[in-house]
Amino acid sequence: MEKIMSIRMFNFFVLPFFVFLLFNLNGCSSNKVQQDVPKAVNLKSSSFYINQAKSLSGKKKNSTLLLASQAAIKEQNFKIASDALSQIDESNLSQNDKIVYYNQLSKVNFQNKNYIKSANNLASANSFIDDTSQKKKNWNKVLEILHYADIFSLTNSHNNVYQSDLSPWINLALIQKEYADNFEVLQTKINQWKVDNPSLLNVIPENINTISNYNDGGAQNILLYLPLSGKYSRQGQDILSGFKYKQSTSLNNTYQINTIDSNKIPVSQLPSIIQNQNIDVLVGPLQKDNVSKLVKSNSVSIPTILLNTSKEPKNNTSLCTFTLSPEKQAAQVAQKMFKENKFRPIVIVPDTNFGYRSAQAFKNSWLKVSNFSPIVLKIKGNNQIQSKLKALFKGKTNTPDSVFFIGNKSQLLLTKAYIELYLPAGINQPQIYSNSSTNILNSSQSELKDLQNVKFIDLSILMPGAKPSDYPVNNINDLRVSALGFDSFSLISAIQEMKLNPYIQINGATGKLSLGNDCNIETQYSWGQVRSGQIIKQ
Repeated sequence: MEKIMSIRMFNFFVLPFFVFLLFNLNGCSSNKVQQDVPKAVNLKSSSFYINQAKSLSGKKKNSTLLLASQAAIKEQNFKIASDALSQIDESNLSQNDKIVYYNQLSKVNFQNKNYIKSANNLASANSFIDDTSQKKKNWNKVLEILHYADIFSLTNSHNNVYQSDLSPWINLALIQKEYADNFEVLQTKINQWKVDNPSLLNVIPENINTISNYNDGGAQNILLYLPLSGKYSRQGQDILSGFKYKQSTSLNNTYQINTIDSNKIPVSQLPSIIQNQNIDVLVGPLQKDNVSKLVKSNSVSIPTILLNTSKEPKNNTSLCTFTLSPEKQAAQVAQKMFKENKFRPIVIVPDTNFGYRSAQAFKNSWLKVSNFSPIVLKIKGNNQIQSKLKALFKGKTNTPDSVFFIGNKSQLLLTKAYIELYLPAGINQPQIYSNSSTNILNSSQSELKDLQNVKFIDLSILMPGAKPSDYPVNNINDLRVSALGFDSFSLISAIQEMKLNPYIQINGATGKLSLGNDCNIETQYSWGQVRSGQIIKQ
């Protein structure tokens, strides 16, 4: 209890500066391949058609089983769909029914993560499609599905019997994956693929032709639109510092950098400034209200890296969003827990909007992989930490095997101490996971000793040994914001290539970057763990 009492001397509900930043500057996205299957009119339940098929034979039975599988897919019952399809005599199907049959097989295999089989099903369907535009559409879907297969599966696909015309598409998917980090080589390999497959030139997806013909125009004139005075001037200066440092260490350092203080020049003046100064790329705004104004106005057509989110829909493909996201961190915590065979998590959060958003993001991600709904403990004060944990561990039934904690480091230390105090004898200690809010990377030796075994998610640049030795910023909160500047510089030349090739990823200061839906930059954050008084990167 002495350790607990010493922890209670802290101000438990003052979150570190960067959490304030995430909440105030940051607002509140799995891709699925859509496959067109002819739709039945007034489709009934799968069980209706399965029962009906029992008394039928021949073509009528096949047609009814096709309806059963289509209804089952609509019901998200892929086992019933698979069983229905397995009873169909393929040789007794019409040409159109064969297209439907292979489309539905593709959906079932895709759901079961048999991606190459799923693509092969669509390749089989292509044999019965006469229209060239439909063939092109179908091959586009084949390549989309192959994107989900890993390099090992694609490389070893020759060990299986597939449609012979699937082979060049597997090779193309392999090219896109293997050379994602070298765009020039990627272009060369795609151009050679086109030479090797002249019969496919009229059905190649447009983005493949775009990669083949792409010539970077060489953006030179960059405008950073940041708060350089006023309330958020420190954050704006941090981003500018990170951006300029990254430029100074890059081979591509010929950019002309222009800066405008967003607290002095309104968003409404940006279009004329961009035109008059021949700006090629805009980085910013940072503040949420300015982002909303820019998005709503739809007045900027040059490539733009928005440093915050907006509730306004982006109706402009030139606008991309890159920001730190506590919700994304929470979702990644849930994914890691499940991979580490945790099945009964609890979530401990401050009873605030920030806490609610993070808990909801965790829960949404967790329920995609588990039927167990995690317990959420909302904490309003120090006494509640004690009372709620004491009540939770009162019995031995349904004790958690993992804890996701959101709050400051003092709260985490207190929570860990109470768990150790109240956990029933004979029950294994639950693994504790935390996000950036705990600021574990800025801990004393005494604190690290008390945080033994805690795992945490944070920005890559903050992990031991990751910060460039000559970068002058050492304050962890300033460094956290500077990371946005580091990665914004890298994204200027990479975003267009990322749009063209879905496999491209960048090892950035914030984490591993990739392009998601609606031109949102997705960040895969890094993991660390406290062991024997040291922070070890996982």
